[in-house]
Amino acid sequence: MHENEAKPFGWLLGCTGIASILVIVFPGLAVAGYMMGIFPGILLGAAPSLLIYLVAWWALRRAIMLWPVGAGQQRRLCRTASVVAAILVLAAAVMIPITCNLPLDRAPADYQATDIAPPQPLALAGVVAVIPSADTAYRKPSCDVICEHLLFETGVMRVIGVSTALDGQRITSYRIERRSECPRPALSQRPPLKRIDNESAAGQLQRFRRRIAAGECLIEEPGHVADADVTIQLRILYRGADRFSMPWRLTRDIAEVRQLEIVMADNRVLYRRTEVTADRLMTPLFSVATSGLLTTVSYVGWSRVRTVSSPLGIQGDDALRNALASLNSGQ
Repeated sequence: MHENEAKPFGWLLGCTGIASILVIVFPGLAVAGYMMGIFPGILLGAAPSLLIYLVAWWALRRAIMLWPVGAGQQRRLCRTASVVAAILVLAAAVMIPITCNLPLDRAPADYQATDIAPPQPLALAGVVAVIPSADTAYRKPSCDVICEHLLFETGVMRVIGVSTALDGQRITSYRIERRSECPRPALSQRPPLKRIDNESAAGQLQRFRRRIAAGECLIEEPGHVADADVTIQLRILYRGADRFSMPWRLTRDIAEVRQLEIVMADNRVLYRRTEVTADRLMTPLFSVATSGLLTTVSYVGWSRVRTVSSPLGIQGDDALRNALASLNSGQ
């Protein structure tokens, strides 16, 4: 590298190094950069990776320049070394994330090999138990969207809900009984499992409330999971490291694996769907920095994108929306 080229490169390397140190020590600077405009924030977040690429380009170029050539070929070798080094760095920026993501790309097929999907929506009957994942905590039991759908839209006899409350596990039975006056129902506030035609979530909830007001009372009483003819259960099969941990590690394990099953009392599996969540490296490989304005959570590391294979929804809502039949929709 000639002297007139080395000086600007030295300034670029020095400024990039300073920016990298600042954004690693103070991730909030990236947020300030975004407030000044999108480009400054992106540039600050990418500074550490840019520094790595500049150093790698300089080292590769120096190595190529060691190739013995005649005195008249030195300038041509210099230009060739610059181009070849840039191509090699760019290839590494593309191939490294592709290679590191290969295990994450293969994981869904391995976990979902035993999934069972019936050809038609399931028409459940009798007593159905709904067991959410163990990490879901409710302040008080309620007939959630799955329970509401089973009772009001499919006509099952009873739903047994298992809720992990703050003070321990609670098992509650829900059923519909005709009465002249109904107690206040413990309905969920989340969007319904299935909507009829173009009915809004609020509209369907109001329809449930009108049916209750007309005498179809939602009765809440103690229950037992052992009484269930069918069990709908959401389990967490595997949970990896937090997405904010090991930010500079290139290879990462699967973030989370959840499985939704519908099982008969005789252990016959009617339905099984497995959701696999992974945090994949972005291509090309570059760094990002971010920080919460109202929290102490910050992240400086390789940029990743979260992918979900066969999504289940919050408590399996999205999967059950298609797996369960509905009397009103004719499915």
